Amino acid sequence: VWSMAKAVEANTVNDPRRAAVVFGTAHSTKGRQVKKVVLLDDFRTPFELESSRSEKITAGEWTNTDEVAQAEEINMLYVAGTRAQDLLVVPARIAEDL
Repeated sequence: VWSMAKAVEANTVNDPRRAAVVFGTAHSTKGRQVKKVVLLDDFRTPFELESSRSEKITAGEWTNTDEVAQAEEINMLYVAGTRAQDLLVVPARIAEDL
């Protein structure tokens, strides 16, 4: 792992316009557009979010904090997915639920 990290570091550029690949969080891409976006499989699907919400409501554990957190999570999926100008690659697990 150390040698891979060093190889990545050695090929890193500070200006994203010069980079072949840019890694970023959904938060860091807000307001930017790029040609191609590949989403990773770390978003919860709308079905997973709704199931979690229903379970917490049934258990009487749903709070305003949960409501805000879920809205933010849905918004981040939207932000990440709408950065692409030409190509958006969505993991199958997420795409099947959209």
